[in-house]
Amino acid sequence: MNPFTLKELRQLTRTKSIAVSLVMFLFASLITVYIIAQFKSGVGEATMGSTMFTGVIVLLAFALCLVLPSEVYNRMEREMGNGKERADLIMLTALPPSDVIDGKLRGAFALMALFASASLPFGILSFLMHGITFAQILRMIVASLCTSCIAVHVVLAIASMRTSRLVKRSIYWLFI
Repeated sequence: MNPFTLKELRQLTRTKSIAVSLVMFLFASLITVYIIAQFKSGVGEATMGSTMFTGVIVLLAFALCLVLPSEVYNRMEREMGNGKERADLIMLTALPPSDVIDGKLRGAFALMALFASASLPFGILSFLMHGITFAQILRMIVASLCTSCIAVHVVLAIASMRTSRLVKRSIYWLFI
């Protein structure tokens, strides 16, 4: 296994923002499902499950498309250093640069899978409440994962640019 994949997985899973965002995602999903169930007219309503899972997928998209890419960006920017203190990991290892980036991508993809799997129990609950099919649930999760993959690729490209930190952050905020 790529050593950078292991390093990234260790560092990302030990990061407080990722752990807190996973717990907050689960908690917010539970509250969202509960509130929607309380305000809808009952279990027999035709769109109850669809409404429930739409709330959960919005939370998942927030975690996957904002929290995870920003954490990957921050880690890459810290590793790149600034100006004269630049400690580029690509220069310090015998591995090719593609292995470094592949490791970062694989670590982010593993966390995407973790968040997506955390949404599956809410998908099953939504299916049982009627109004949504498994194909629709899968389509919504895959769309969130694809959007997150694009976001992670773009922020890694921004973070690896050989420009000043101010320019990189400006481009990053424009992207977000």
